Amino acid sequence: MAEELATPGEHQIRAMVTMAGNPVLSVPNGERLDRALGGLEFMVSVDLYINETTRHANLVLPPISGLERSHYDLVFHAIAVRNTAKWSAPALPPPAGAFEDWDILWGLGSRLLAHRSGLAGGLVRRALRAASITPDRVLDLALRAGPHRLSLAKLKRAPHGIDLGPLQPMRATKVRTESGRVALAPPDLVADVPRVLAWTKKAINGDLMLIGRRHLRSNNSWMHNLPPLVSGSDRTSLLMHPEDAAARGLAGGNQVRIQSKTGEVSARLEVTSDVRRGVVSLPHGFGHARAKDTLRVAGALGGPNANALTDDGVVEPLTGTAVLSGVRVEVSAAAE
Repeated sequence: MAEELATPGEHQIRAMVTMAGNPVLSVPNGERLDRALGGLEFMVSVDLYINETTRHANLVLPPISGLERSHYDLVFHAIAVRNTAKWSAPALPPPAGAFEDWDILWGLGSRLLAHRSGLAGGLVRRALRAASITPDRVLDLALRAGPHRLSLAKLKRAPHGIDLGPLQPMRATKVRTESGRVALAPPDLVADVPRVLAWTKKAINGDLMLIGRRHLRSNNSWMHNLPPLVSGSDRTSLLMHPEDAAARGLAGGNQVRIQSKTGEVSARLEVTSDVRRGVVSLPHGFGHARAKDTLRVAGALGGPNANALTDDGVVEPLTGTAVLSGVRVEVSAAAE
């Protein structure tokens, strides 16, 4: 993304719309993306917060919060073992004149349609608006078209949801592989295993290998601006094995410097045998110093941005995705 934004030419991206998220903090080498966003001609962000990414926006459009709108879960049905349906009413009334995410996106999309299509686009926009299409109406139609004869009205009468029993395979479903079976070990994946093992061994026998970690009280960086969830012990430390710490003359509680090919950060050292020798661990989602004026709690929290150490130029050859774990780093005592 940073390359598309920063490379001059006919197809250079000059404007951007972002919705939630904080890629400046969450993508590899976010410093590069931060600089690239600063060179855009125009940027719109649909977000509740002005963070490291949305601070570049010319226009920030804040939607109502999740507690101020209805909800029907879709994502977690993909990992469920039982077939359930549950609709939740808003827990709080939205502020007067506030918009939901879909309102904002509908408005942006319909105005773009009208701009590109002229009179015809404007007529389509007004016709769709007159139809009063809302997420709840779409949900109701989908429920009615499903095999269980459900409706939004039925779900509203069942505030704890409806359990339709264990998931069952559809009779007409066929796995779309040549053999008709699930390929648990695709040949391309199996063939790549020796490369991964050699890379892992080389990393462990050389520099330290940096891995990430998550905390139960923090959903990525979402919860870092809520005082009750960031209170208590420091969870931003670098974990290191005692033998690695001793070899570098480091002790628990020291402020250390973590450096990679891409960048460097500092963190408090925590010596523990919970990580193996040759491996160090930093949590992700921290490092809000640049947004301390708007994210007052998160900005004061401190902590390192682990993605400042990852390299956007290093990708997995099989998948083409960035390598976010197993980053080779050096750790030393921070300067006084």
